Amino acid sequence: MLSIGFVYKPQLLRLSSIWANPRKRRRFDLIIIAVMALIVAITGVCAAFMAGPGIPLMSFMYGLNFERYRTLALLMVVAGGVTAAIDFIYAIITVLRHAGDVTKIYLVCFAVSVVLPVILINLLGLTGAVVSYLTIMSLLLVLLIIEYAHIRQRIERDRNPYGA
Repeated sequence: MLSIGFVYKPQLLRLSSIWANPRKRRRFDLIIIAVMALIVAITGVCAAFMAGPGIPLMSFMYGLNFERYRTLALLMVVAGGVTAAIDFIYAIITVLRHAGDVTKIYLVCFAVSVVLPVILINLLGLTGAVVSYLTIMSLLLVLLIIEYAHIRQRIERDRNPYGA
């Protein structure tokens, strides 16, 4: 999440000016796709590092054997990538000046976050905590992407109400 923040946060003003010009909307879309691909790539590199030298390095540094937590560590890396994507999509929705449109999405995910972890932690312990976090963040990401698509459709429809 930190890595991708260094990439896109300094570019938010530039993204706003690109969005402001209707002729540059395709460029705006390409930037979004590029940043999302970068999030996937960075997450993949971090997961590969964790799967390779990461677990032994953590075991050495903390004097504990983390090998039995390998799967959970990889799931947390994936969850970090999902969280980075959420942060980016929310920033894009804010650039579009529709941040208020996501309040219901966050309330839905909050409701899920109150119930799901309790159930999964009671059933699976630490694994339940990791799985519930990944599940809730994945739900939030999917709902934000759907909302972003709806916002874009509304903007295009309002800009061109007669389909001309």
